[in-house]
Amino acid sequence: MSADDGRTADAGEVFLAAREPGGQLWGQAGWDGEWIVEPAFRFLCRFASNGLAVARSLDGLFGFVDRAGAWAVEPQFRNAGSFSENGLAVAETPDGAGFVDSSGAWAVEPRYLEARPFSPRGLAPARETADSMTPPWGVIDVTGAWAVKPQFLDLSFHYDSRGLALARDTESGLAGLVTERGDWTVPPEFADLGQFSEAGVVPARAESGLWGAIGPAGAWAVKPAFAGLRPFSASGLAGAGDPTGPWGVIGLDGRWAVLPKFSNVGGAFSGPFEGGGLAPAASRDGLWGFIDTEGRWALEPVFPAVYPFFGSPLTAAMDREGAWGIIDGRRGWTVRPKFGEVTMFPPAGYWLARAAVTGANACFVKSSCADLDDLALTSSSRTQVARGPGRADSGAIKPGESRKVFAGQWIQADAQAYSDNGIKFI
Repeated sequence: MSADDGRTADAGEVFLAAREPGGQLWGQAGWDGEWIVEPAFRFLCRFASNGLAVARSLDGLFGFVDRAGAWAVEPQFRNAGSFSENGLAVAETPDGAGFVDSSGAWAVEPRYLEARPFSPRGLAPARETADSMTPPWGVIDVTGAWAVKPQFLDLSFHYDSRGLALARDTESGLAGLVTERGDWTVPPEFADLGQFSEAGVVPARAESGLWGAIGPAGAWAVKPAFAGLRPFSASGLAGAGDPTGPWGVIGLDGRWAVLPKFSNVGGAFSGPFEGGGLAPAASRDGLWGFIDTEGRWALEPVFPAVYPFFGSPLTAAMDREGAWGIIDGRRGWTVRPKFGEVTMFPPAGYWLARAAVTGANACFVKSSCADLDDLALTSSSRTQVARGPGRADSGAIKPGESRKVFAGQWIQADAQAYSDNGIKFI
């Protein structure tokens, strides 16, 4: 496999979910634009290694379908997530959250207020119902027993090579990193933390509101001087926002590699120039295109919204009429606009994390599929749009506001656009 066909050599295929033109039903599309799974669901996530994908039925309940699009586990849950490597998936009922196996049987009874997917090491964040307005989070094992007693304001595994988790201190509300034993390895001193990268640094937001990057021990590797900061690429480059407004690209020395002259640069889940040596960028008028390492347009900004993903040169894009297709960063359309919407899910082995913890740089911990009838398009605007279940209207999530989009999970608008689940925001 190669980047040229939209896949990543080390992690398998990117999954394309697409919505039918003029409708609300989702299915799976191929890179040629043809349907693999016909659109028949209110939403469809990527398939796990067991061949099942969480899907939302027309009546709003969640179940699991096979690769032919047939229900393997009938829709019966209020919400559900993708299967983890241990073969268990988060599922929710009115009674609470627990974990089910591939038959839909409860492996861990739904006795938690909230639960998040298991890590590759067999641990999962969870919290129980309590009198407190904000019951603390802890860590459970595959039997449902507490491996780490509830003690954190928030917790989601980061899934870097050390198995660290993003956590918030209950007293200060600040973010840091903890081990699977619950010990702080990076003290809670930051307003927000982003994702680890191959460059070995983590974007972090200081209490001043400015973003920089920290090393594994928590020391500043890039001083906080930016209004926003994307993940760093393996070559040590990241999209960054100047406090005065425009965006450019910086190196690990904190200096501009591409001068700030765009309204946005980069994707939420990979560093710039990883997709065929190009980076997505938005012009001052809010239209998206692709730039090279010199900051020159390789593909002119003509797209109202794009969705680049995981270093691939192929990108979901919307035309001026609102139809979605797939473009190559240098050549333009490879699949002409024909869908109502296109969403890319990460290759197997990547995980989605909560924006409420990670701020402008969403990490990956497999989360619930979707608790919305619709989600916003990516744009250079700092306002995101979401439509709640059963609602015909859409609401704007403006900077500083929050909105619940999964059970216990929130999107909060900040200095730049970001997403809780990896869907459509860059």
